[in-house]
Amino acid sequence: MRGRSRGGALTRILLTGFGSFPGAPFNPTRAIVRVLSRRNRPALQRAGIDLRVAILPVVYDAIEAALEDHIERNVPDIIVLLGLAAQRTSVSVETRAQNRLSIIHPDADGSLARRREVTPGHAPAMAARWPAAQLANAIRAVGVRARLSRDAGDYLCNQALYLALQKHHGLCGFIHVPLLRRKLPLCHNCFSGDVANHDLPTFAEVETAVARVLRHLAVEHRRVSGRK
Repeated sequence: MRGRSRGGALTRILLTGFGSFPGAPFNPTRAIVRVLSRRNRPALQRAGIDLRVAILPVVYDAIEAALEDHIERNVPDIIVLLGLAAQRTSVSVETRAQNRLSIIHPDADGSLARRREVTPGHAPAMAARWPAAQLANAIRAVGVRARLSRDAGDYLCNQALYLALQKHHGLCGFIHVPLLRRKLPLCHNCFSGDVANHDLPTFAEVETAVARVLRHLAVEHRRVSGRK
């Protein structure tokens, strides 16, 4: 489904996050999406963005219908999906989705994927539809470590990206965020799992980085669509 162009109107962006799942009782993308919607909405509107947000279910059998519903109701020009990659220390701008699913990692309902492909018989991979290198540079410009990634995994993050690319033909991609650093003034060498605390970005830093990505994509959308 193609996002409608509304000449002269705001660029409509659908920003999604995920809830908790096995191994991640707190998923920061849920909070990032909600805070951006609440706190950054006026600034984003001034930048020409109509921000719509959604939290996707971490459930193999429910995510496709949820995506279709959010796309149908919001008719976005751009889709940006956020997910947690707890083993990474940098924000990862994904460049492709693969037509594969894990059959060993349970979802939030405790269920396993019933097949190995996101969409059986379709392309083995799909390229993210956005200027990934430029977005990574935009994230670095606000002081957050960022890298390009060619592997969105085989869990629901990859599934969501593959499905979104199938169902929406405008700008579309996925950003993985790492665990976030907690500001603990009495503990300057704290650890989150096996990753040194100082290697991780803070919530505020990632919030700022995502807002920068949204602004960059809105400009890119207006450029490619010929809108001012």
